[in-house]
Amino acid sequence: MKDSSENNHLSEEQIAEVADAINSNDLSSISQEYLDHIKECDQCADEILFISEISEMPDIGIIPVKKSTDNNVKIFLAFAASVALILASYYIFIKPNPTNSNIATTTDTIEKVDSNNIKEVIAEIDTAVKISEEEENKIINQNKIQQEIEKEKNQYAFEENKELENLFQRFNSASMRNGELKIISDSVLNISNTDSIHIEWKESAINYSIQIIDNQGKEIITKDNLKSNYQSKTTFKSGLYYWKLLDEDYNLVYCGKILVEKAE
Repeated sequence: MKDSSENNHLSEEQIAEVADAINSNDLSSISQEYLDHIKECDQCADEILFISEISEMPDIGIIPVKKSTDNNVKIFLAFAASVALILASYYIFIKPNPTNSNIATTTDTIEKVDSNNIKEVIAEIDTAVKISEEEENKIINQNKIQQEIEKEKNQYAFEENKELENLFQRFNSASMRNGELKIISDSVLNISNTDSIHIEWKESAINYSIQIIDNQGKEIITKDNLKSNYQSKTTFKSGLYYWKLLDEDYNLVYCGKILVEKAE
């Protein structure tokens, strides 16, 4: 939009551009400087109102609202409703009714919609823009906070438990691995959070019990009377887990680890 004229009012070209922008429900091409000027200048506002009303009069249909690809669609809806109200007021209160001969249009006067209507429309748009930006920033900040919380949870989920880690190291030393109990599964199971857990050992004359524990030492699952393997019926959240194998007297005979990664 070009600069205003020397008398500080908008030029005819600028007034026409603003009127066109109002009729098309799109003020994006109009600078904030001139929007502020219209709010303060009754003369320019009246001229814009007059031109916009004339350009809308041939077509009395529903004013179309353009689809928006950004978060400001509410702005255009509020704007369209305001313009429709102005047009409705014009046809109800201003335009003479040719079928009513009792109305003396030459002597009666009806107060016309003044420049405050244009100012109110622009003020509504400015307010809607500010609200939309505040809501968008609020959502962005909430998402950032949630991401940080999830990130922190994931970090804690993979921290080693000192006591359980010592058991794991002891039962996976060379001397312990060569004992009577033969563990077929890897000492560290790597699975995704969409997979079930399968642990296997060589069958013997006794039954075993298995415990699965998270890295905070909380027991998640206990299963008794197992011959040679364990298959979980559920999946696990991503994180570090430990599993213990116990004999019939509940003596610990082995300790392994499970790393559950988030599926991509």
